[in-house]
Amino acid sequence: MKSFSQILNSKPVEIKSQPLNTELVYITEGNSQVGSLLLVYGQEGASIYSVEVLPTHRGKGYGKTLVESAIQKCQMNGCQYIELNTEVDNTVANNLYNSLGFELLGIKDTFNNYRKSL
Repeated sequence: MKSFSQILNSKPVEIKSQPLNTELVYITEGNSQVGSLLLVYGQEGASIYSVEVLPTHRGKGYGKTLVESAIQKCQMNGCQYIELNTEVDNTVANNLYNSLGFELLGIKDTFNNYRKSL
């Protein structure tokens, strides 16, 4: 089997970093990325996906900083709302989103659906 670099070197390949309606929001400590989230813009609002902070960097407020940055980006882009889903039993995340003014709209399967009007 060919390695990734062999495939890249064997034929022209175009790598795209993200669609135009998608933004990767990330946070660094020193020269290392330690957390990120994916922000996807729709017609009237945006959705947050995959909020992640490395286990060794949790408890430093990086998750809150990422979400606050996403909210600010949405406000600058004229979004009317921002939404996200999180597991019902993820107490840390649920407390974070509540503290940032997200409203629980309901539960679908095992996920809380949150929305914040901007």
